[in-house]
Parts: sequence; C-alpha cells; structure tokens
Amino acid sequence: MVFKKLFSIFVIFVIILLIPFQVLADEGTVTVSDSSGGAVVAVSQDGAPLFVGGTGFNGSANITTNGSSPIVVAVSVSNNNYYPTINGTFAQTNTLPANTTNIQVVITKIPAPSISIALNASGGVSYEISNSSPISSFEIEIYENNSLKGKINSSSTSGTISSLSEGKSYSVAARVYGMGYASDYGPKSEAVTIPVSYSLLVKGTEGGTVNDVSDIYIPGAKISLSATASAGYAFLEWTTNAGGEFESSAARETTFTMPDKNVTVTATFVKTYKFVIMSSTGGKVWDVDGNYYEGQEIKVSAIPGDGYLFDSWVSSDGGKFVDSKAVETVFTMPSNATTVTASFKEASGQTNNPEPGNTDDTDDNDSGMFEIKTTVVGNGNIVINQNKAHEGQKITIRATAQAGYTFDCWTCEGGGSFADVNAAATTFSMPAGDVTITANFLKGDSSDSSNDDTPEEEGDKSKASNSLIIFIIITVVVVVAAIVGILLVMKERAKRREYAEEDELEDNNYFSNYNTNYEEDTVIFDYQQNTGEFVLAQDETDPTEAIQPPSGDTKKPWRQQRNRRNQYSDNIYKADDWDN
Repeated sequence: MVFKKLFSIFVIFVIILLIPFQVLADEGTVTVSDSSGGAVVAVSQDGAPLFVGGTGFNGSANITTNGSSPIVVAVSVSNNNYYPTINGTFAQTNTLPANTTNIQVVITKIPAPSISIALNASGGVSYEISNSSPISSFEIEIYENNSLKGKINSSSTSGTISSLSEGKSYSVAARVYGMGYASDYGPKSEAVTIPVSYSLLVKGTEGGTVNDVSDIYIPGAKISLSATASAGYAFLEWTTNAGGEFESSAARETTFTMPDKNVTVTATFVKTYKFVIMSSTGGKVWDVDGNYYEGQEIKVSAIPGDGYLFDSWVSSDGGKFVDSKAVETVFTMPSNATTVTASFKEASGQTNNPEPGNTDDTDDNDSGMFEIKTTVVGNGNIVINQNKAHEGQKITIRATAQAGYTFDCWTCEGGGSFADVNAAATTFSMPAGDVTITANFLKGDSSDSSNDDTPEEEGDKSKASNSLIIFIIITVVVVVAAIVGILLVMKERAKRREYAEEDELEDNNYFSNYNTNYEEDTVIFDYQQNTGEFVLAQDETDPTEAIQPPSGDTKKPWRQQRNRRNQYSDNIYKADDWDN
C-alpha cells in the first residue's frame, strides 16, 4: 500500500516537471523574401533574439519559442523605394502573438502611381491618383507647357490643382512620397489647356430668391439654377444679359450654359392676383381658380346642361377674352383680382343652328374663325353652342330625335373630328376651314310611330317602369311568404316543446318506478326502461302479449313515448285503470 502511494506521488511530480518543458517545445519558421537586397530582419522574444536575417537574406529559418511571450519582428529597409509587410501587414515593426509559428516578411518595391486630370466648371484642374501600394502620401509634379512648374504634396488620391494660368497647357505626374518611402514617378497625364474663365452673377427681382451659384466659370460649363417665389408672387422667367442658353427659361429649376463672356442671369418674379371662375344656371365650368399674374393666359371652358346653350363669358373686373362667345376660350389676366362667369340660356329646341357666336363690335375677333353649318338626315334637331370657331377648338353638340326616330351617328364635310360619332351628345374638334355637321336619324318601328304620339324613348321607360313594379310585387310576395313560413315553423316547434314537457310530466306521474311491478286484481303491468317496452303479464282474465313499439317508428322520443302510452291505454286499460 505504501509503495502504491509513493508511486502515485512520483508520477504526479514527473507530470508537473514536464509541463513547462512541453510549453517550451513550440517551434516555428521565419521566411524572408527581400527583393530590395538590403533589408535586415530580426525576430526576438522577451528581449532575446530568435533570428537575425542579415542584409539581403532570402529564405527560411527554423526558430523555437517559449510559447508564453509575444514575438517581436523588426525590419530595416535601406532602400526607400521598397516597403515591408510582416504577415501581410505593412509595418517596419510588428508584435505577433506568442503562439505564432509561421512568420513571413516580404520586401516589395513601391509601384509608381498613375494620375489623370480634367477641367472643372470653374476653370480649375481636378486630379485622380490610382495607387496600388499601402502608402497614401504623394508628391505631384506640375508641368506648364511641358516645363516643370512646381510640386505639391497630397495625402489624398483626389483633389484640385489651383493657381493655373488661362490659355496655357498643363500636365502632371505623381509618385508615392511620405513616411520615409518614395516610389518612382508614374507616367505624365494627358495635357489640358486652361480656358479663359468668366464671371456669372445670378440674382432675382423683388418677390423671390435664387440659389447662390455666382462664381467664375469656363465657357460651356452647365450651372444649375433654382428660383423660389415669395407669398403673393410667382416665378415668371429667367433672362440673361450677355448670352448663354437655358434648358428652359420658363422653368423654375433649370440649367444654364455659360457663354464666353461675363454674364448676369436674372430670375423675374411677378405679383399675382386671385382669379375665380363661376357659372350661371344651366351649365358648369372647369375649375381653374387660382392666383395668376398680369398678362398670364388662362384657358376657360364651359359645359352647357340639358336644355341650355352657352351664351357668353363675362369678367367682373377687366381682363380680355380671345372670344367671349366661344364655349372654350383664353382669358388674359388683368392687374387685379377678378371673377369670370359663364352665362347660359335656355335652348328653343326648334332651331338647328344657334344665333351667331360672335357679336363683338369689331371684326378682329372673326380673324381665324371658320363657319359651322348643321343639317339633319331623318327627323330630329341639332343643338350647338356656336356657329363659328377657331381651328382646334372643341365644340359641344347634341342631337335630339323626334317621335318615331332614333339617333344613328354624326358625319361631317370639311374635316374635323368627333369625340364619339355614335354618341348623341359629344364634342367636335374644329378644322382649319368651314364645315357642315350632319346628325343622322333612323326611323323606328312604324306601328309604334304611326299610332302613338309618345316618343319611343318614353315607351321604353314605361315598359321599364312596369317591369320594375312587377318585380317589386313578386319580391314582396316572396318575402311575406318566407316570413309566414318562418312563423309557422316556430309555432310548430313551440308545440313540440310543450308536448315534450307534458309527456315528461305524465311519464313521471305514471311511471315513478319503471322497474317495479304494479298489481291490481289480476292485472300486472311492467315497463322496462332499458328497452322501452310495455310488458303485461298473463293472468286468468286477460292474457296478453307484451306490446312492442310500431315497426319502423322513427319519430322523436317524446312522440314514441306518447304513442306507446296511447296504444297501451286504448288496447289494454281504460283511463280509470290508471287511478291505482
């Protein structure tokens, strides 16, 4: 027993002694790739060197670490055209974890960057550097007319080169330069010539503001403009005093192309006034209410109702109509608020053509207007709101059939087009010339038109009304019948519940103990609850077989009980036999 204890203690002691030796057993490899031919690599741990690669060392070396302390790798590169990476990280010194077993040091030549330049809108030169090294400090050479003008340093791959002279040619070249490293210069960029720049002044009139883009620009530069009107004002247009082009001078937001001279661009704002459009009895108008400036043109349109014709446009306080008698026209806004009203008049229904649509005192309004004539084929009338119109103007027309006729279609001589040739009420687009509009009517059934003064349309309405009345009567009858049926069903169900309650009460009174025999003289009655049978024992005076329920009886239990009781009462006993 003592021997076993001593042996166990010895084994534990040996294991404890072997633990630190096991930690010290970590081995690794240092690999150096030095393309510069002049780098020195040193690897140390706890201040003690593990490996030193002399100048120009290339290859691998085995190292043994203690596995408990960080490993420090230091690289010294004598040629600043090269840069080191330690395990893929750009650094001259790097501290690696204690358990690192693979250390790689690579000395690489710094690639020369490329650079490109371009003119910007203000006449300066913007550059862009393409760099594939981990070093992001640069030196840029500037050449003016192929002669070195100067150098600038930059810590960014993009930027602007300023202080360049107009009319001269420039090119640039760049190299990585900083942190003790420097690459060769890359190739020169393509040359650009600095054009002469001109000043742009952007301003606005009273009633609004503009975006601040006033600056120096080269010819051809595109500048974004934006104007914002104040309350009670509206933007009118952009103007320039010395050339240049707007994408849209009437747009509040647009672009301006810079000319080859100094220029001032102005946003014009104008005061606005309230405009209200209304209609008299007999029609309606398109809603174009709003705020408009003096001289602004507003398109107004009127729509006559059934039995009415458009009469004229009237303004409450100034302004001018292109044609006050046209159902669609243009109104020029005055320098004050105003209300425009469309007036309508009742149509006679007997005349195919209205009165002339233009009654102005001068003949100027007839200029550019063409005559509209109307005819009918068949029996009917045409209602039209004017007999003259401008090219492209839309005219409202309506055909009314007489008794025994129906509208067929519209036709026209002289051009123009209908919104719907088959619609009795439609619009007609005026051509550039006089026209004749024809409404075509077809004769209906002769039996209907010869003996009946009522128009076919009214007869159809009467038939539709009769059909509707019959439908309503049938619907009412069906609904009443359904309600009566529901009430009868409910009444029958109530009776059944009442009968069920009575049967249950009677059963309780008559059969208080279903499995007990009752004797009265020579008669024995027995009701079996489990089978629902009436069992009558044989005796000297009235031998009887047990009574079974009727064959195929599928009635409800309360009906079955009642039937069985009645059957027994009628065939076996009288009513007074139950008194006992």
